[in-house]
Amino acid sequence: MNKRSIQSFAGGIIFSTAIMAGYHYLIEEPPTTSVEEAKKMIEEHGMIILPKDKKEKSTNTPLEKEERTNSKTEPTKKKEEPKLEQEESSKESKLEEQSTTNEKEEENSSSLTLTIEPGMNPETIASILEKQGIIQDKRAFTEYLEKNNLSTKVQLGEYVLTKNMSISQIAKTITN
Repeated sequence: MNKRSIQSFAGGIIFSTAIMAGYHYLIEEPPTTSVEEAKKMIEEHGMIILPKDKKEKSTNTPLEKEERTNSKTEPTKKKEEPKLEQEESSKESKLEEQSTTNEKEEENSSSLTLTIEPGMNPETIASILEKQGIIQDKRAFTEYLEKNNLSTKVQLGEYVLTKNMSISQIAKTITN
């Protein structure tokens, strides 16, 4: 190849680029999506749109969001119960409170609130879990994360983990 053929080749590339750019910018119409269509697509994917003045730090779990939407849609009930029913319900609620506190005490003895902060890698998390007795083998935990492509999907935040949870349950909890 000599100088003349290289110049001709470069000229051809520039000419074809100019033709494609002209078509793209002058002839082809860009796809348009209306605001209503965009809102519909967002809602189909289970997302919500917040106004700028009501931005909130999104730390709620999907379950909390569902509970919030369910509580908004439920009609309020009138409080016209006789005194007998109120007394029975208060006794039942006291029993429930006692049982839930017992359950919480048992759960606290075998649970851990894990706080994942920036810079923590799966190996560090596995070491913490092993030291606290939540998992038996930190190597098995890190291998599970890597095998299932979850090691890069660990989310920052606080998670309550128990000794009863399997490695897959723990992984699912800290990656969702």
